[in-house]
Amino acid sequence: MGLFSQNGSPLKVYTPLAENTLLATHLEGWERLGGSFEFSLSLRATRGTPIRFDSRFGQTAYATIEQQGHDKRFVHGEVWKLSQEDSDATFDHYTMVLKPRLARLALTRRSRIFQNQSAIDILKTVLEPVGGANFDGIFGEPPVRTYCTQYRETDLEFFLRLCSEEGVTHFWKHSHENHTLFLTNNTTSIQPTTEIGYDPTEGESTNTPVLRSWRVSQEMNTTNTALLDTHSQLFNDKLEGSSQGPAEIKAGSHTMKPTGSLAPWQEDSQSAARFFDGIKPSGENDSAALGNIHPAQNRQAKILATGAAAGAVRAQGKGNAFFLTPGCAFQLKYHPQQEGEWLVVATTLSFTVDGQFWAGEPAATRVDARLEAAPLSLAQAPWPPRLRPTVGGVQTAVVTGPQGAETFVDSYGRIRVRFWFDRDGPVDADSSCWVRVAQVWAGKNYGAAFWPRVGHEVVVSFEGGDPDRPIVTGSVYNATNMPPFELPSQVYISGFKTLTQGGDSTKNYHLLLLSDAKKQEVVLIHAEGLLVTQQERKNVTFENQGSVTITEF
Repeated sequence: MGLFSQNGSPLKVYTPLAENTLLATHLEGWERLGGSFEFSLSLRATRGTPIRFDSRFGQTAYATIEQQGHDKRFVHGEVWKLSQEDSDATFDHYTMVLKPRLARLALTRRSRIFQNQSAIDILKTVLEPVGGANFDGIFGEPPVRTYCTQYRETDLEFFLRLCSEEGVTHFWKHSHENHTLFLTNNTTSIQPTTEIGYDPTEGESTNTPVLRSWRVSQEMNTTNTALLDTHSQLFNDKLEGSSQGPAEIKAGSHTMKPTGSLAPWQEDSQSAARFFDGIKPSGENDSAALGNIHPAQNRQAKILATGAAAGAVRAQGKGNAFFLTPGCAFQLKYHPQQEGEWLVVATTLSFTVDGQFWAGEPAATRVDARLEAAPLSLAQAPWPPRLRPTVGGVQTAVVTGPQGAETFVDSYGRIRVRFWFDRDGPVDADSSCWVRVAQVWAGKNYGAAFWPRVGHEVVVSFEGGDPDRPIVTGSVYNATNMPPFELPSQVYISGFKTLTQGGDSTKNYHLLLLSDAKKQEVVLIHAEGLLVTQQERKNVTFENQGSVTITEF
């Protein structure tokens, strides 16, 4: 191995293997603000060097690029893929793909429920298995969500959806030790860290960081947003939110006026009304929480407007400034019209080292660094919004309540249930949220009133397919809770049978039984206690023989 070394190479790779076991000849990849990154390294090892694939996956590796006049560039990630290519007379050739730890979240798909947490708290839980993140760029306190469902989504899809709903974007900072994930909802607060000159005459020199090409474009975009929702505890209130995008965008020395929308972008699915409930999980009143809905609606509309405008102005640059990465800001110099502060939102990089890596051999390099940038003054947020998954059809769930309780109902007649998909959730009063119960009739102080009890299996639909908005639409029997009449022999019997509080279903109940069996037609009313009838005028009884009895009141 003494014959070959990367010590003099501007492109170096460091893996858990001994140094100089693998030599890097080419690095190519991309990185995007609010997205991911992927870098492919072309590697070579002395022919016959044993390289175990299975022991490399999940381990970290990094590459460095160093050239005179440039800041040192690190590319750090997890080994995601390793391929052995064709060999030549001297070397075995490999390709190694690096991705962020965050990419592992795409390998887990599940359903789970979060309660009484803000989106930031939920994101911390989601990111914990992959090393967490830096949240210093989050400004303001997002509302606490009484109920938030991850439904048949990968952890990565759920992470990106929550970021979209909160106007949060992300980027990485690479070093020789780590690639740290940074989250922010205020990209305009990022400070420029370097100056880059524009020089279309520079040619291919790599000693001075320059942008040889710089093209700016503006496109029409959504300029105002609106959302509307309802809430059962604020019935007939219009829970609206609206917001305008920026009136102007400063790009270098130019000021551009956004244009596009003929009417607002209506995104009612992004409503924040579902975050709030006037009843605590314990059943106690918390009506003050409902006062937060209106400001939260406007906040949500503002997030949408920010995301809609984020791509209105873009610059495409090309040069040799390989150290620029998404999430960093720079000062563009020497451009006749576009001097100013810009934020990198995407990059592609190709860096090639020519040579055989003989010790002391000088290396020739080729670099192609391209970037996409937005004016630093133009806030960046995800767009278009990532919509919540929809629940197709209905599901069943089990009614829950406090330990030992037979019923658990709030003042609105809502119950709590445990969904079968909620594998890790509690089976008690803290299961799910308060769920409305549909009745055959529901008016102001009149209508039907049947409340499922703890242990019952209920049928649950979802308003608009939204997993955060369940509604009980019926009840079903099962092997534990069998019908009150023996089947199929008593199939012609219909009616209602209740259960006295703390009683035995075979002994303590009210019963309304209607038998349609031929020659056994009967209507039976059984009262466990008092049977009280009340008439405000007359009681009229028609008997089989045609006699009529009228009782005056």
